Amino acid sequence: MGYWNDVDKAEQHMFQPVQWRTALDETVEAAKYFARMGSGEEPFTPPLGSLRWENAIMGGGVYKDIVVDGQALFMWVWNNSGSDIGVGVPMVRRADTSVTVVTGDVNYLTCTGLTANNEYGALIQILDDAGAAGAAPEGSWAKVIKNIATRIDFQPDVAAALAVGDTAQLIYNSHVLAAGSGAKLCDFRGVPVASAGIPNGYMGWACIQAQAVKCLCVAAGTAITTHEGLIAATALFTNGSTSAQEVTLAYALSSLTTDTVSRYLMCALNPNFAYAASA
Repeated sequence: MGYWNDVDKAEQHMFQPVQWRTALDETVEAAKYFARMGSGEEPFTPPLGSLRWENAIMGGGVYKDIVVDGQALFMWVWNNSGSDIGVGVPMVRRADTSVTVVTGDVNYLTCTGLTANNEYGALIQILDDAGAAGAAPEGSWAKVIKNIATRIDFQPDVAAALAVGDTAQLIYNSHVLAAGSGAKLCDFRGVPVASAGIPNGYMGWACIQAQAVKCLCVAAGTAITTHEGLIAATALFTNGSTSAQEVTLAYALSSLTTDTVSRYLMCALNPNFAYAASA
C-alpha cells in the first residue's frame, strides 16, 4: 500500500501495491500535459512536486530489473534540461532565474527571454521593488500556473500590483537536470527509476529517498567501499573525496573495484531538504 500527495489540492491518494510495478515506468510527455491543461480538462498526472511513498512487499520493487527495494519516497519532476536523463543518474534542480518586470499586476508580470511553459510549477518570489523602498509586493510569494515567452501568470495574488523595474526570482524545486561535479545536497532531486529514465521533455517519478535504489556509479582511481559516502561527478555518482556534508548525496551498500567504466550499485538515499531555497 502506498500514497501520493497532490500538493495543489492538499489531497492524499491511495493505491494498491500491484500498481507500484508499473509506476516505476510512469512518465508523461510534458507537451501532452500542457495540451490537456489548455483544453480545460483536468491534467492526467500529479502536479509537479507531488510526493509518493511506496513500500516494497514480497519483492514489489522488481520490475524488469531490481531498481528499488524497501520503503522509498518519490517526487514528480520535469526534465526540461535539453538532454535525456538515464536510470540511476543523480539529478539536481534547475538553477534559479531572475526576471525584471516590464508591466504587471497582482497575478501576472511581463518580461523577456522565457520559453513557453518552461516556468510552469516554479515558485516566484518578488525580490525588490523598483523604488528600493521595500514597498509591497516585495517579499511576496506565489506559484507559476502558466507562461509564454513574455508573460508569467501566478497564483495566489501578491500583496500589490507589480510595476516596471520590480525584480522577481523563479525557484525550481521540481525542474531537473543531470547533476554535475560538486552538486550539493540542497539541490539534489534523486534518481530516475523508469527503464527509460526521464527523457527530455517528460515528467516522471524521481526516487529521492530509499533504503536501496539502483544508482549509476564510477570508481575511477579509487575503489568504492561499502557504506562509503558518494558525491556527484558528471551525470553519475563517485567516491566521496570530501567530508563536507552538503555534497554527500548517497551511501554505497556494497563495494565497487577500481575501474573507469560506470556500473550500477545499490545505494541508500536519505537526502535532507532542510536548506534555504533562496537568499
